[in-house]
Amino acid sequence: MRLLLFLICTLPFLAKAQTELYGMHSRWSDSFGEWYLASPVERQAGTMERQYPMGEDWTQWRVQWDGYTGTIRQKWTNQPDQWEVRYANQIVTMRTVYPGDLNSWRIVGGNTTLTWERPYRNLDAKWVIRGNSYGNFTVYTEYEGDPRDWIIVDEANEEVTTAMKLAMAFLSVYYSTPKV
Repeated sequence: MRLLLFLICTLPFLAKAQTELYGMHSRWSDSFGEWYLASPVERQAGTMERQYPMGEDWTQWRVQWDGYTGTIRQKWTNQPDQWEVRYANQIVTMRTVYPGDLNSWRIVGGNTTLTWERPYRNLDAKWVIRGNSYGNFTVYTEYEGDPRDWIIVDEANEEVTTAMKLAMAFLSVYYSTPKV
């Protein structure tokens, strides 16, 4: 009886912990086209990888997370300032706040719009939500100068969907790592 009561009380917390984005780790030490998505419980809980890994196309990605499969793709050919995430029946658009400035992004999902940016223009190692109306969501490198491992601090409000969180994580590693 105690065990049943314990499971009933803790199961909702365990389920949330398994789906929370906790970090990203490149699959290979010399390539940034394949990533593992980590949860607090599992280092390889999901993946984010290029759609066509053998070619030079870095504009289309697949993501698998929390039982869903989605896509991340550049909206228009040769325009790296507009992207789209399609995940779990949601569409999230990402575009630069200022044309040509890849340091600050407007992310729109449903009725939620937020600004995702590097707080230090000359440092690729940290990205944050500007303002605090949506809570805190920060992505930064685990070790300074090493873009292979990223920590995600997710204290965002409920309005920030998983698709939006995947968009922020993607922009962080995509625009902070070499295309090798």
